Amino acid sequence: MDLYPENIMTDFTVLLKEPIRLEVQYEVALVELTYKHSWSLEVDQLFIQPLNSPNYDVFKLVYHDGENIKSFKSRLNGEIWKYYINKEYDRRLELGKSKKFLKILKSLKTLLQV
Repeated sequence: MDLYPENIMTDFTVLLKEPIRLEVQYEVALVELTYKHSWSLEVDQLFIQPLNSPNYDVFKLVYHDGENIKSFKSRLNGEIWKYYINKEYDRRLELGKSKKFLKILKSLKTLLQV
């Protein structure tokens, strides 16, 4: 309590033994993290909001029984990276489909004008 005197039961700051290093620009908030229980814990919803963006994405991540912070941090970074890679792949796939569709329409329009 001496380090963070304004901590309360539902809103507090802690000092980690090892910092969480994020490889790209994003902000992460851990909603709940419990250590040394006899079950796996779903860390509710992880909200990811890229810097300078009003939008955010949500996904879930399971915290395993007895998992240490280093392991969880590594999985968290990996899952965020995988999530955004998949999202970008889907976006580009849709973009490619729409461009092909527009080319077909343009070709049909040209054929009909002849």
